[in-house]
Amino acid sequence: MKTRDSIELIELTTLLLLLS
Repeated sequence: MKTRDSIELIELTTLLLLLS
């Protein structure tokens, strides 16, 4: 499992949630 990918995915999701 790649931790970086998970973190990036979480950050992206959070950003989208904040924008919407």
